[in-house]
Amino acid sequence: MSRDTGTTYWRSLNELQGTPQFEEMLHREFPEAASELPDGISRRRWLQLMGASLVLGGVGGCRWEAEQFAPFAVRPSNRTPGVPQRFATSHEVGGSGRGLLVTCYDGRPTKVEGNPDHPLSEGGTDVFDQAAILNLYDPDRSDSVIEQSAGQRFTRDWSDFDRFASRHFAALKRGNGKGLFLLSEATSSPTYQRLLEELQKNHPEAVCLEYESFSRDHERSGAQLAFGRVLRPHYDFDRARVVACLDADPLGMHPAATRHVRDWAAHRDPDSGSFFNRVYSVESELSVTGAQADHRLPMQSSSIRLITAILEALISQQLGDFPRETSRSESGDNSDPRLASRLPLSPEEILAPGQLRFVEALADDLVQTRGGSLLMAGPAQPADVHARVHRINDWLENSGTTVRYTAEPVAGRLSHRAAIDFLSAELREGNVDTLIMLGGNPVYDAPVEVQFGDALQKAKTSIHLSAYRDETSDLCTWHLPRAHAFEVWGDTRSSEGTYSISQPLIEPLLTGRSGLQLLAAFNTGNPPASGDLGKRFIQETFYSLTPEPPERAWDTTLHDGFLAGSACEPVNVPVVSSLQSTLDAISLTPPQRSLEVVFFSGPGCLRRTLFEQRLAAGTARTAQ
Repeated sequence: MSRDTGTTYWRSLNELQGTPQFEEMLHREFPEAASELPDGISRRRWLQLMGASLVLGGVGGCRWEAEQFAPFAVRPSNRTPGVPQRFATSHEVGGSGRGLLVTCYDGRPTKVEGNPDHPLSEGGTDVFDQAAILNLYDPDRSDSVIEQSAGQRFTRDWSDFDRFASRHFAALKRGNGKGLFLLSEATSSPTYQRLLEELQKNHPEAVCLEYESFSRDHERSGAQLAFGRVLRPHYDFDRARVVACLDADPLGMHPAATRHVRDWAAHRDPDSGSFFNRVYSVESELSVTGAQADHRLPMQSSSIRLITAILEALISQQLGDFPRETSRSESGDNSDPRLASRLPLSPEEILAPGQLRFVEALADDLVQTRGGSLLMAGPAQPADVHARVHRINDWLENSGTTVRYTAEPVAGRLSHRAAIDFLSAELREGNVDTLIMLGGNPVYDAPVEVQFGDALQKAKTSIHLSAYRDETSDLCTWHLPRAHAFEVWGDTRSSEGTYSISQPLIEPLLTGRSGLQLLAAFNTGNPPASGDLGKRFIQETFYSLTPEPPERAWDTTLHDGFLAGSACEPVNVPVVSSLQSTLDAISLTPPQRSLEVVFFSGPGCLRRTLFEQRLAAGTARTAQ
């Protein structure tokens, strides 16, 4: 009955009639089957059991993608969710290692900076270092093994390739590796060199080559001409009062550019209390160094050879290395008498008045600051230009102060151009049974006269490890996805020789492997075990490099990112006496006033656009 209206409401006719059955039901908690419940089970417990039954029944009918989760129910030590962690690591660009400091959030790398303790980077990075994090998450990275057979492509997995490789390389080993060729990108990894030596030991007749579309082969050849051995120059901008760059870009495209920029900028503040440096740039392109130069002279790249020869003669004249003719001195002509015999024309006929004044002023400045000046040539210049530059630095007493030399780690290897020419010839002659390519895209960037794409198809078996399915992958028997440097273990050496370790910062996002893992598998005949990212190979190399207790030194190096004191020791080698006769045999021709095409590397060469890649693969849609 309602308290407000006095109206009575019934829930059923049984309640209205007041039957004994209804009265009995009111005294029972559950209207049906309540008495069948066992004693001791409460209403709360019964609801729990029924709820669990409903949930389990619903789960049985669901389907979802299998995933692995790493819950923080038990938080790992030294880990607070959401708090960033920084790890010292490294990666390699063009055969030169870079010391990095990578910030990770909950196991995901998000930001790349330079390692401030690394002797080369000193906390600085360039566009290639910053782009490493973008390459890691690039959705266009290859994620599957591809086999091409009888004109058809099949998607495989690593187990299929491992079975093929086990049989194939066992047969090659029985034949001493005859017909086995390996082509890799430029690398400074000591572990790679060790595994490569092991591969050649197991396959004595195998041929190992190295190729980069933009290499520093001319620098190596120039040092060979000047010193009789291959040396690597290192430049100290912190001591250089005058810097002269002949088609060189030390502040931009140089393995030690980040170090050069810091040392150069330290002496650009007039209020710093130290000297204020000056930069001269003679170049054929618009470079970072040219944009910052105090004096810039645009010249054709082919004219740099004559500029260097004129500069060398002017400096030698001022230093008094060559006696002057009395008749010329009396007439007021103080030019080097040997200059006219070595140049096709007089400097006045070769250079415009403004250009000649530039070269003369540069020669004067270099001589006045000898011992604190610096002259360098770019990688595109021929070997004789580099040899002249080495001799000029020696005359100016710059060797050992602003310029240091170290031995080249691997000096007996073919030049990159000679390597790709040799490999193409072997392919055309049918001498290549198996070709392994670790990185690179020679079908796209090899010189056009090599016709590497046509030659590649003559290999019986070709294997290409690449982060992307590119032009080279499309012509190979096997395409293998390559792991990112932040996903696997590795090691590198920077341009001055500092040894650095690359550690995995994230579980492999895709199914890629590194070149070190492939080399180790080819040597042992066994594929890498699950979760084996190559740590033991790096440790074996590291333990052979340090005299300290291995475990303690490993932990310290892993924390710092590099092995302290591992840079190459400088060497003092005089210029060979036969250099002049070698240079005299090289014809110095007058510059040609014609159109000239120059290929150079830069940030735009980092990676081609996605559309261009798809267009090369034939999957891009073009307008009708």
